Parts: sequence; C-alpha cells; structure tokens
Amino acid sequence: MEPMLVTESLVYSGSGRNIFSGEMEAPPPPPPPKADFSARNTQPPPPPPPQHTGPPPLPAIPLKFFGTSVSHSGVRRAFLLNGDDVFIAGVGDIVQRRYRVVSIADNSIMVEDIPNTNKQTLPRTSP
Repeated sequence: MEPMLVTESLVYSGSGRNIFSGEMEAPPPPPPPKADFSARNTQPPPPPPPQHTGPPPLPAIPLKFFGTSVSHSGVRRAFLLNGDDVFIAGVGDIVQRRYRVVSIADNSIMVEDIPNTNKQTLPRTSP
C-alpha cells in the first residue's frame, strides 16, 4: 500500500504529447538562439597597408642619335639631335651641360643623365 500512496503524490507534467494517441507528433521546434551582442566590434576596421610604389621613373633622355663619324686618327664621334639643335660629341663629352656620352657604337650610343645618374642606350634613328 505504501508504494501506491507514493505514486499518488506524484504530479505528471508530461512532454506535451498525448500518450494515448497512436500518432506521432513532431516535437515543438527549439527556441531560436539569442543574439550575442557582447562580441560586437565597436572599433573601425584597420586601414589598408600602404602601397609601395617605389621611386618615380627617371626622365627619358630627349637626345636622338642619328649617326657617327670616325676621324683619321680613329676617334669616333656621334651626331646627336635635340629639337633643332645638332651636337657632335665623343666619348666623355658632355652635351647640354647634362648628358655625358659613355660609349659609341655603330648602331647605338650610351648616354648618362648626370644629375639623375641614369644611363640609357639610344638606338640609331634617321633625322
């Protein structure tokens, strides 16, 4: 008799399912998760890394090489053109107080831009 008295004092809460029905009902969906706003980032995004573009390109040498001459002693000279100005220069000569002739070949000449220490090879062109 005591076990029956113990069971009479129990209250059945159930799971919301009808235990006397043969049909299976789907359990109710779980409640949606609560949004966690504690991890919100309140700082602005970091700036992008700086772009390394390097130094600006060196200016092109405006001289045009259009021919050579060789003297009886074997000294080679180059004919250079800048606009309407014509210059005749040998190896080591300075043209327009800025450009030094480094070497002279039959089809090209190497010229150094003295302030920028920039050497460029100029191909032979027709004037």
